Amino acid sequence: MKRLAVMFPGQGSQYNGMMKEDYDRHPIVKETFGEASDILGYDMAALCFDGGEDRLAQSELTQPALLTVGVASFRLFAQETGIRPAAAAGHSLGEYTALACAGVLKFADALQLVRERGRLMMEASASGNGRMLAVSGIQADQAIRMIKDIENMEKRPAIACFNSSHQIVLSGTNDAVTAAEELLKANGVKLSSLKVSGAFHSPLMAAAADELEELLQSCEFGEFIFPVISNIEAKPYGLHKGDIVRNLKRQMTESVRWRQTMSCLLRRSIDAAVELAPRKTLTRLFKTDYPSFPVYSLEAQADRQAVFSPSFMADYRYSNRYVLEQCLAAAVSVRNRCIDDQVYKEQVVAPYRQLESMLLSLERNNAEPSAEQLQDALNGLKTIIRAKGGTEEEYRYPRIEMERMLSR
Repeated sequence: MKRLAVMFPGQGSQYNGMMKEDYDRHPIVKETFGEASDILGYDMAALCFDGGEDRLAQSELTQPALLTVGVASFRLFAQETGIRPAAAAGHSLGEYTALACAGVLKFADALQLVRERGRLMMEASASGNGRMLAVSGIQADQAIRMIKDIENMEKRPAIACFNSSHQIVLSGTNDAVTAAEELLKANGVKLSSLKVSGAFHSPLMAAAADELEELLQSCEFGEFIFPVISNIEAKPYGLHKGDIVRNLKRQMTESVRWRQTMSCLLRRSIDAAVELAPRKTLTRLFKTDYPSFPVYSLEAQADRQAVFSPSFMADYRYSNRYVLEQCLAAAVSVRNRCIDDQVYKEQVVAPYRQLESMLLSLERNNAEPSAEQLQDALNGLKTIIRAKGGTEEEYRYPRIEMERMLSR
């Protein structure tokens, strides 16, 4: 069973006409746009298809538009393939799209949240004293060393994004970014000013981050259907509301660690990744650092045909065996507090071997676990965790997932 990740791009990926063809051809896309229009009180299709580049570049409109397109693209992908991802990640704003598709944020809440996020970012940028600069064509670590050579801290910009081994993005006051620009240009580095209204992912967003935190605190978060990698920590989110609030607040003022996020996906034994609409930005970044890794963009026709092919769907379609793998992982990862060797042998080792044997048998026969086997696996996992002196919180994901499947 192969494991697939999905990726969601961030602000800057928008363009006039994004998702138009799928909107015309697939009812689920049109329904998603209509849902967004009802929630936000304006015509989302008109904004995305006919709004014009300038209007679409306004953050309080851009962010809901990109979230709508990402959710519509994911719904279409899920409908056409039947694949449930093993993990998801989003770049900056795209992290909100990932959380919505993973069931953590309701679509309506996510739309209203990113609209306010965009408004707060625009207000924080109202003075005009802030810009962002993409640095590429050089090893990212070398560029970072050059930036650190700027002795005047006030003239040293923040690193907003670690995008790949060959690209970073700088953010800060006009003077700070310009000082870095002059230094890097003198060393022949490729530079490109970003078409954004402010210094995002920098300390200049601190006031906006504080206000966003209040909005996040009022949100209701659901359970993860699949793991989402945090931009800030480059590892899967924890299961507590506080983790989500804290990380999304920090994302406003700290670096997007996309390079490290790609590495995290590979460490989680992901076999391939699919970038949802719009554009192919994250696909290109992945190819920069991992040229042989299979990564697909739904905006590339050849990639779309491959992803929607029967062979791809057969390779990556979700199997309930995955939750048994998670049970084994949870059984191993929970710290052992058991000091009785006999209890450990009978209530940890024995049920673990039974779980392992069940999974191997299912894999050999390419079979799905029955409800009885899922219940046995859940009971076995509970026995292991109790014997090791653990708590329910330490194996919450496989437990909740199995209970959800058994309740169907």
